[in-house]
Amino acid sequence: MGKICFLFLSIFLVLTIGHINAHADGYIILVKEDVNIRLEPNTSSTVIAKGQKGDIFRLAESEGDWYSIYMFSGEKRYIFKPLTDKITDVPELPTSIEIKKKVFRELSDAKERAANESYAKYPNDIFKQIDLERRLNDSYKLPAFQKHTIPPASYHKLMGEGLKNNW
Repeated sequence: MGKICFLFLSIFLVLTIGHINAHADGYIILVKEDVNIRLEPNTSSTVIAKGQKGDIFRLAESEGDWYSIYMFSGEKRYIFKPLTDKITDVPELPTSIEIKKKVFRELSDAKERAANESYAKYPNDIFKQIDLERRLNDSYKLPAFQKHTIPPASYHKLMGEGLKNNW
């Protein structure tokens, strides 16, 4: 019985780690101002948010002339490659607890705002609510990082720290 559990656990870990490594290929930094972050990899696609020079995002995949990145909603969004450089590391979070708490609160407020607006727009359609809420989350959370010059790629680390410390 123990060998079977170990075998299943080993297979699960190999598949999970392989899946993560296949999709997480470093980071990109924006090298231009006012970069459109789009829903799909084409210039006629909906703009979800505006990136600023120096914003750093976790890279998902390279798709032709576009990079897909992971945004706060967990959804992939798209940035035109010539507006970016690939990098391997993300700067550390600020050491100031007060700044981290402030950003954490701003992110929580952005999430609540996105939820309220999506419900108000589609009170009887949960699927449209969810889709709009994800888009609005990506749009509303990015300015909090830009305002405090924190890399958006640090989102999960900041949120984890905030939840752990009950901010």
